[in-house]
Amino acid sequence: MAGRLASSRPTRSSTTSRSSTTDSAVTHGRYVHAEHPEPQVVEVLRRLDLADRIDPFTRCLRCNGHLEDIAKAEIEHRLAPLTRLHYNDFRHCRECDRLYWRGSHQQRLADQVATIRAELGMAAGPIDTASAGTAAG
Repeated sequence: MAGRLASSRPTRSSTTSRSSTTDSAVTHGRYVHAEHPEPQVVEVLRRLDLADRIDPFTRCLRCNGHLEDIAKAEIEHRLAPLTRLHYNDFRHCRECDRLYWRGSHQQRLADQVATIRAELGMAAGPIDTASAGTAAG
């Protein structure tokens, strides 16, 4: 049943493999020409006219739910000792309750978004870095 259900739904795919775009299970496919991740993102955003919809660090990586601020006191019992010690600002997913905070790689992620925006010819927009980074839950 799961196979029938899955095959009855439209499947969308972006790929760097030409054979994947001809797979009969894929109903909407795009071949991505760029070979590296940042140029791939730029290519897809341009091709699908999505550049104005860039809203980084506002969605859950697990379920795509919306993130919202949450007080440390509400989730302190869920934090690892070093996270509890070093971080104070947290967000969580309204749908699956996964936690996010500014991890050590936050600046690198923000820089990648800035590079993508620049490549698209966009002004540097606000980046919600409170949720850029580490997740738990």
